[in-house]
Amino acid sequence: MINSDFFRYTSFCALFNWYLHSNQVILDVIESFPTIKETISEPSEYEVMRTNSIAKKNHVIQTKLEKVLSYTKQTMVAYMSEEDLNRLCAYIVEYSSGDTLQKISSVKVDSQLKSIDIIHFGWNIGKAFGRKRVHTATFIKNLFAHTLHDLEISTIERKMSHTESDSRIKLDTKII
Repeated sequence: MINSDFFRYTSFCALFNWYLHSNQVILDVIESFPTIKETISEPSEYEVMRTNSIAKKNHVIQTKLEKVLSYTKQTMVAYMSEEDLNRLCAYIVEYSSGDTLQKISSVKVDSQLKSIDIIHFGWNIGKAFGRKRVHTATFIKNLFAHTLHDLEISTIERKMSHTESDSRIKLDTKII
């Protein structure tokens, strides 16, 4: 009996030591993992400043776009169909981002608007977005192809800020 008690005792001690050792290993592993507070650290001053700067820039761009679209709708609603006005606004959104428009389906305007009106409209929105005249001239030449069919891009570019002739759409530097 003594041997069997001794055997049970040594087995119990071995098992107890294993248990203590296992729990220590588990505790060591648990303690080595970072806490939630440690993994979610506060952003650096640079990250905060950068995020704020990007947000401010995006807000300025969005505000400018909203003003140009409002100007476009107010100016052109009397001279084009709702479908063409919506397409015009969609193209202006693309134009504002600086993307080169691959495929433009031209829009039609009422015959009351002459080429100088379309040119002035183009100058107004191009100026608001800070785009070069040649880009704006190309954009409106493709977009208002029917009205500007007899003008070259270089002619449109030259006439953009002309005020000599009578026009329905005037030059407007205060859109934004």
